[in-house]
Amino acid sequence: MKYVNFYSGMALVMIASILGSLGSATGELAPPLILGALLFTVLVLGWAGGASDARHELDRLTRLESGRQLLAQSHIRQRDQLEEANETLRAKLKDCQAAIERFTAAQAGTMVRITALEGENAELRKRPSSEVMMATARRLIAELNDEPDDVDEDCRNCQARGIGYLHSELLMHMEVAPLEQSACGRPDQNTKIN
Repeated sequence: MKYVNFYSGMALVMIASILGSLGSATGELAPPLILGALLFTVLVLGWAGGASDARHELDRLTRLESGRQLLAQSHIRQRDQLEEANETLRAKLKDCQAAIERFTAAQAGTMVRITALEGENAELRKRPSSEVMMATARRLIAELNDEPDDVDEDCRNCQARGIGYLHSELLMHMEVAPLEQSACGRPDQNTKIN
């Protein structure tokens, strides 16, 4: 609009100059002066309209710039909030990774302990009757030692040999030295069975 007013004013000035030239050539100055006044009025009004349009355009550009600045500030705030959220998530991720590492280490230790217990269990399964055999040997030795002296010697020797065989089998399972026996075939009374 301001450009239209500017060009309209320029056209009116040119027309006024032409009319002035014609008035000077014909010698009649009144009509050209009246037309010049009218043209000057129109030019002033056109300039005023152009100035008003310029002010409106300046206001519009000012509002656009203000809006752009507000939008930029909003984007900056959103970016700061996103960066803060990212930092929080990174910290949580580090904590989760540390917890996973601790859990993995604990799981590895547990697996090692389970493996050791399974090995011990396998060893125990290889010797399921060792404790029973030990208790039986101790009981038989105690009964043999408690017998009176008038018991038949053959029976006593037979019992001693049975206890000796039982104890030898027990020691073979437990991987210890064999029980020392006396010359008569009876276990030594001073021998302690572990």
